[in-house]
Amino acid sequence: MAKIAHITFADGGVILPASTPYELEIAREHIRGLASTKRSLAILIDGKRWAVALVDTQCSMGDCATCRKPARQDDDVLDTW
Repeated sequence: MAKIAHITFADGGVILPASTPYELEIAREHIRGLASTKRSLAILIDGKRWAVALVDTQCSMGDCATCRKPARQDDDVLDTW
């Protein structure tokens, strides 16, 4: 079955194919571009959810409010899928 990437943000959303490594790379590029212009994104791929938020690099994010794990501020999070 084909995987689909659902990317949503405050004023809209994008649906992209995400079955092959190439399609996932294209989805990552879209997410990086959207993350630079939108304040936050919600991503759903194959039943897994991610939240991406634009933060000030001078900000000390601290821990995640839900799980209390340290917040990730690096670009490598997109490589987890």
